[in-house]
Amino acid sequence: MQIDSTILQWLKNQDVQKTLRFSKRGIEKESLRVTQQGRLAQSPHPQILGSALTHPQITTDFSESLLEFITPACDSIQEAIDHLDQTHRFVSHHLPDQEMLWNLSMPCELPAEQDIPLARYGNSTQAQMKTIYREGLGLRYGRAMQTIAGVHYNFSLSHDFWTLLQEKKWQEKKTTSLATKMSHKDFISDQYFAMIRNFQRVSWLVIYLSGASPVCHANFVGKEKTSLEKVAPDTLGTRWATSLRMSDMGYHNNAQSQLHVCYNNIDSYIDSLNYALQTPYKIYNEIGLYQNQRRVQLNTNLLQIENEYYAPIRPKQPTLSGERPTRALKTRGVEYVEVRCLDIDPFCSEGVHTDVAHFVEILLIFCLLSSSPDISYEDILIFENNRKLTVNQGRQPNLELYDGIQNVRLHDWAISLLDQMQPIARILDEAYSSNSYSNALISQRDKVLHPETTPSAILWQWIENHQKSYLEFGIQLSKTWTNLQKQRDLSPEIIAQYHLWTATSLAEQKELESRAQPDLENYLADYFSGLPAMKQSPCAPDA
Repeated sequence: MQIDSTILQWLKNQDVQKTLRFSKRGIEKESLRVTQQGRLAQSPHPQILGSALTHPQITTDFSESLLEFITPACDSIQEAIDHLDQTHRFVSHHLPDQEMLWNLSMPCELPAEQDIPLARYGNSTQAQMKTIYREGLGLRYGRAMQTIAGVHYNFSLSHDFWTLLQEKKWQEKKTTSLATKMSHKDFISDQYFAMIRNFQRVSWLVIYLSGASPVCHANFVGKEKTSLEKVAPDTLGTRWATSLRMSDMGYHNNAQSQLHVCYNNIDSYIDSLNYALQTPYKIYNEIGLYQNQRRVQLNTNLLQIENEYYAPIRPKQPTLSGERPTRALKTRGVEYVEVRCLDIDPFCSEGVHTDVAHFVEILLIFCLLSSSPDISYEDILIFENNRKLTVNQGRQPNLELYDGIQNVRLHDWAISLLDQMQPIARILDEAYSSNSYSNALISQRDKVLHPETTPSAILWQWIENHQKSYLEFGIQLSKTWTNLQKQRDLSPEIIAQYHLWTATSLAEQKELESRAQPDLENYLADYFSGLPAMKQSPCAPDA
């Protein structure tokens, strides 16, 4: 990966820099509700927080106990962090007695699988589909795995930026024989996929820098055979690990390893997912669609819906009611990307540090403007192996990854990438009249030079030095942050806004449920209608 000097010169142009200021970003952060003893809360989603189905900023993910906070699209990183902080404070003030937010990616002490409550969204057919999907996830991967929490970072560049970039690319292309101009929508999608391909190549770097889950509670593993070592009482981990959340015990599994999702263009990506939506999978078929005459999966295929596929980054287009994500992408193209490989930062009250947010934006622009060749099946295996090595051994001295040509030390490759990003950080600082981007890059460089300063190393050392369990660490940390949030009052205007969202969302759910509801089977048939004939991914080994 390398940026051509001419594109850097173009990026320095003041007109281009102005367009960077109109980039948008948003944050989605998950947090378990837990008791003061560090056990999963069994209470339903608090009504004071509104309807999890229709609230714009507070919802639930897999479980009733797994909250998800969603910021709006913001003009600055600080604005997004502030929104997240406000939501944390409002929720902390209105949690049931003796509950708090768990500010770690790996879960607290969990009950038996069947006692992990599924998220409920009401009585509408749409709500039923959401809960059935979650029941299917639990049967496929286990409910415990679905309680792992993370941070998703959404980012988009402005319309004016894309207009200027398309004009530059068009002027370059006119000098060749390939002078067919794309539509603006198709150009934007094409460029976002170039960004995504390069992010796949270097996502290991994000995991190294932000990973904060080298250990877990012993009951998360249960009686299964594991390679994890005992670190402290009821605590398992791996000394050099960065993110168990991103390991095979987290969001990676044998079924999804067969998908071979292709990111070479929007059509190949959609074809890959449509294939998975229609391809039966033996183990899921054995589970069955129904148990005790009750539907427990949306289908028995590799994927129930597109969102089941877990990737470190996704192309996104907001969906309309009842619209599948791939159909939205096909119709309206890519609107933003969603970075999904960030662990919750346990040493930050909001769960995401501003330095990491600034770094992610630098990296995404670096990935966009660097050369981005197509990805083959062999490339996918290389990317996956580099991620796996970083997840399990990322802080090990002299660890080597494969850059597509040769083995290189993670340390050396990371420093080389960070050095190449410096001009972009400076340009972003000029655009925003700050030094936040350059400072963020310096702090990430320090983590490479001094691995003991990474979040995963700090957490590991605390556990090892104190010989206290992961549960004790999590309780102490979560109490500290929850109490801090409770001590910081919100303005009357902000409180009124949250109460308005609560009332409006509950009213919207009630109104939805008052309508005549379509039959569930007909609703699902309509939802999955229009899928094209099955087509194997262009990135599959036999393609």
